[in-house]
Amino acid sequence: MKSIQTLFILSLCVLSLFSCRTDLDNEVKQVGIYLTDCPFEAEAVFVEILKVLAEDEEGLTIELNTAAGIYDLLNFQDGVDTLLASGNVDFETLENLYFELGENNSIVVEGETYPLELKQDNVVKVKIDFNLFESGNDLVVDFYACTSIIRKNGRYELKPVIKFKGPKGAVEDHIEDLLEDFEDCYSVVYPINLIDVDSSVVSVNTDEELVDILLTGTIVDISYPITLSSLDAETLEVISEAELKQLVEECEDDEDEDDDDDDDDDENHEGLESLEEALECYTPTYPLMFLDMDNSVVSIDNVEQLESVLEEEEFELVFPIELSDDEQVYTITNTEELEAIAEECEDDEDDEDEDEDDDDDDDDENHEGLESLEEALECYTPTYPLMFLDMDNSVVSIDNVEQLESVLEEEEFELVFPIELSDDEQVYTITNTEELEAIAEECEDDEDESDDFEELITDIQECYTLVFPLTVQGSANSQFIVNDIEELQSLMLTEELVQFDFPVQLLDSDNQTIDVQNNGQLNQLLNDCE
Repeated sequence: MKSIQTLFILSLCVLSLFSCRTDLDNEVKQVGIYLTDCPFEAEAVFVEILKVLAEDEEGLTIELNTAAGIYDLLNFQDGVDTLLASGNVDFETLENLYFELGENNSIVVEGETYPLELKQDNVVKVKIDFNLFESGNDLVVDFYACTSIIRKNGRYELKPVIKFKGPKGAVEDHIEDLLEDFEDCYSVVYPINLIDVDSSVVSVNTDEELVDILLTGTIVDISYPITLSSLDAETLEVISEAELKQLVEECEDDEDEDDDDDDDDDENHEGLESLEEALECYTPTYPLMFLDMDNSVVSIDNVEQLESVLEEEEFELVFPIELSDDEQVYTITNTEELEAIAEECEDDEDDEDEDEDDDDDDDDENHEGLESLEEALECYTPTYPLMFLDMDNSVVSIDNVEQLESVLEEEEFELVFPIELSDDEQVYTITNTEELEAIAEECEDDEDESDDFEELITDIQECYTLVFPLTVQGSANSQFIVNDIEELQSLMLTEELVQFDFPVQLLDSDNQTIDVQNNGQLNQLLNDCE
């Protein structure tokens, strides 16, 4: 894995907090602490940072104003940084930094999230020992995530290895850097020997022992030779640091080549997808040539063979190819041209779908027009002939009610406007579906009003007796004088009656006469009766 630079800026400005300082101590300094990272092989590494403390050479500490939170280390790479903490200190020498970590640590590997269990105290001490007044104040602290994360029995453990690397721009590689840089291509064959600051040899037998010894901060070098195992389980002996660095460079070059191969695979896959899309509209000229995974040429001579190739997706299309439609033959010379013609094909299919939708909308409108005509015929009489279009767009002439009922039952015709509808008073010319729907709705309202009037008469008779003669109103403001209940009931069978022409008189159960002036008073009487 390539080392990924992760930056957290820890800003410290120097201010006098203690009385026993020299003038040099009181000089204001702006300090930046940069945290770099070599992340584990994962999609995300989440580490919770609660607080950061700074300590001088006398053991005096100050808690910095920390932007506490859970940080995905992989988000901060390629020069991206974030302010982690800031504070005012008057240290001449920044001796140590302390990072207090929380318990909400996790790692995402192949889409699965696993907890990262802290296997030590949650406060990580980082040895700095840096004079703030002697050189640049942008300092680099390295979080060795590759080394810090241990997979054990299906679990992930976190033993944070964080080291001070020096002023930014003059950072030196540490032993931890070498051990991490080749981990994408090789693993260490234990035991290995390390050299500490006292030139003593320290033997290490497992990954966990390696982390523990690195946490002491005393290891300065590797005792060569060491043995490495490649991903193919081949072992090789490394006799010097120069040889180890050469292996690291070769490993990184191999990763770059793998990335290029992945890009080529993506382009081949897109080319096959575009070909498959284009075949919805075009016919290929056979044979088509493909390269298989061994770069051997495969000739495809028919549609069955082509379908097999497209299903496997392990082939690369060889250009140029020819595609034809009913009008012409197109010569396609590269993937971009193939994608373009496939996109045109998709657009044409979308247009066809829209046309089908428009046809469906027309069918719905025709159906609604026939329904509206059928409803309007409850109140109006059509003027014949009525003209319709059948499914072949041929004109069908309807000359009587029997033919019309047959057309309305089939619902496969389109009404041709204008039409004429008439009632007892006038003839209405209807020029479109909207006007037909409107007159059908009026007809339905009139029928509802007629039904309401019949219910009103029934309700009145339950408590009262109507006094005749009286006047009632029909639809279209027509009026009828009624002399008895039988005449009223007969009239309701033949006319659409909607309300009384007030005032009217009612007799109650005591034979008392009640003068009713309007619908509101009538409704109140009926409510009292209930």
